[in-house]
Amino acid sequence: MFFQLQELRAYSGEAVLPYTLVVVDCQPGFAAAREEWLRLAVAERVRQAVRACAPVVLLEMSPGMNQPTYDAISRLIPSQTPFCRLSKYQADGSVAVQSVCAAGKFPSARFEVCGVNTDLCVFSTTCGLLRRNPEVTVTIPTAACNCEHDANPWESLAGCMRNQGLLLRCSFQRGFSPKNKGAWSVD
Repeated sequence: MFFQLQELRAYSGEAVLPYTLVVVDCQPGFAAAREEWLRLAVAERVRQAVRACAPVVLLEMSPGMNQPTYDAISRLIPSQTPFCRLSKYQADGSVAVQSVCAAGKFPSARFEVCGVNTDLCVFSTTCGLLRRNPEVTVTIPTAACNCEHDANPWESLAGCMRNQGLLLRCSFQRGFSPKNKGAWSVD
């Protein structure tokens, strides 16, 4: 098994939900997640998802990290918001995300993916979502992502995605973060 479902609050309404927010590995065990600016940016993405009535998936690396997503992020998700907490055992969490989208009636054609590390888990999960469903659209808000391994993660991420033919179905949302030193986008 590639993942373990920790908690699931399924959607029971009739309205069409706009997208699913996937927060990747914002856990204290990752140096990139310890950056305060990143936690604040991810918290803002969660607030925006809650305001938009979008489900939130907290995707967590386990067992090595043992600590869940920072409380300051997970506490922002009210009890009425569709929600899932998943433990994954490999970099690509896309199988877990798609499984809970089906089980929880979350949108599975449009995702926003943020968190750490852009060159590994964010990249692998995004590519997995794009490969598994030809209709999927993924947005990566650059200001809400970080990487402890790469000085310019966006250039390497875009290059890897271009090599796999996936760039056209993924958009990078412009934003400022200390790591990307300004707005970065793929043209």
